[in-house]
Amino acid sequence: MARPEPSLSARDGMRRWAPLVLVGALLVAHAAVFDFVCDDAFISFRYAENLVRHGQLVFDVGERVEGYTNFGWTMLLALVVALGGDPVLWSRLLGVACALGVLVVVTRAVRERLAAAPLAEATALGAALWLALAPTFACWSTGGLETALFTLLATLGFAAAWRESEEPSAPARSGLWLGASALARPEGVLLFALTAAHRALLLLRARRAPGRGEVAFVGGFLVLVLPYELWRIRYYGWLFPNTFYVKEGGPALWAPGMRELGRFVLDHQLWAVVPLALLCARPRLLGLAALWCAGLATHVASVGGDFMELHRFLMPLLPVLALPLALGARRAAVALRARRVPAVALYLVLLALVGWRASVVDRVASDAIRERGVDPIDWLRRFSAQAQAIGVWLRVHEPAGTRIAVNAAGAIPYESRLETIDMLGVNDVWVAHHVPATSSRPGHGKHAPLEYAARRGADLVIGHPQISELPPPPPAAEAAVLPRLGYAWEVVVVPGMEPARWGFWRRIAGPRPAGN
Repeated sequence: MARPEPSLSARDGMRRWAPLVLVGALLVAHAAVFDFVCDDAFISFRYAENLVRHGQLVFDVGERVEGYTNFGWTMLLALVVALGGDPVLWSRLLGVACALGVLVVVTRAVRERLAAAPLAEATALGAALWLALAPTFACWSTGGLETALFTLLATLGFAAAWRESEEPSAPARSGLWLGASALARPEGVLLFALTAAHRALLLLRARRAPGRGEVAFVGGFLVLVLPYELWRIRYYGWLFPNTFYVKEGGPALWAPGMRELGRFVLDHQLWAVVPLALLCARPRLLGLAALWCAGLATHVASVGGDFMELHRFLMPLLPVLALPLALGARRAAVALRARRVPAVALYLVLLALVGWRASVVDRVASDAIRERGVDPIDWLRRFSAQAQAIGVWLRVHEPAGTRIAVNAAGAIPYESRLETIDMLGVNDVWVAHHVPATSSRPGHGKHAPLEYAARRGADLVIGHPQISELPPPPPAAEAAVLPRLGYAWEVVVVPGMEPARWGFWRRIAGPRPAGN
């Protein structure tokens, strides 16, 4: 029996979406260049597994510490665990799926605003293509963290807010999307506040009182965020997540934060993107984008940027910039076409420049050399694999009641399933509130004294794993303290780890202290 011919509308749909599918394939291929899970992601995996297996959203069973800032992502991973899935694998798959969702949202937003205008399809596709080639966007589509989910929810909120600003009668859905983004990352609250400021400015300019749209905007946000915040504070007992107290008070955070912004601008050629975006002739879009960029960039600079390569905290700004960039490029292309210059010429030049810069940035970001305390992607990938191997070794060779003290509180605690003292304080209330910050490296500003690990009864003090081809010597600072506290240095061979030898401190003198 012959298959029926596709209808005209089906053909149009295939013709319309086929190029976006190709761009999506390009994004998947670009993300595969990085394809890693960083050590920090395993913290969320541990919280998710403890929720499913023990009914507690905690790092260590019986101790309520809010050492994560991605509730929505952790809940999604808990669903994966409950369904029998591997969160290490699914975190990458879900991240890429969210990034692909961003491409769809951006494309639809451009199509809706341009309708049947000349070059509408090319403009929508151009916005998606720029994102697919952007190093930050491709890199943090993977990584195992909530970055892509937060970017998707924030982009949905931004696109809805743009529509609402130009069509006051449109349903006010932006508050709901921004509320959902705040459950994925706390910066969603900042994005809501910036969007609220934009709405207020539009009201003042129009000399109009707030109406049902503003009520729906605020109500949509609060209906999601307020119950969560009340539960969170009651469950953990603190006004802010434990990570806030860990990161506060670090010295000279603005300097590394400004370096982060500078590299973000250069890596994505924003010095050229912004002038082109100004041509878009959409003042309300530009105003909202400017507020988001200024607000989020200032926040990222104030906290010192990030210790991992390729600007994950700034990823949500890329879709925000892609919209006016694409509209500005369209306007320039229309002007060129009026002068009998093919519009495709402009797009090919832009594509060549963006593609060339992306290849350079990808190569540099994947280098294994650490610079100014920033960890390259290849270094993160290798360290995560080493930490996983150590965690598996501990699960096999150490009894279930063993207590470990670590700096890298991700893969080692997750794979070992042992009770863990987080020496950097992300998952430790005492360190977060009582140890002063001594470093400007984000997330690494505080470090518990070694005596604290002994007082808490650590059976093994791992700190930052010491790994090498030859038996690694103990770090000098630890060797000056831990032997007198009853610890001895031990070196083992870890199967499957490269290099294979790992050194750590084992308690050999006296019983474990009581108390936590």
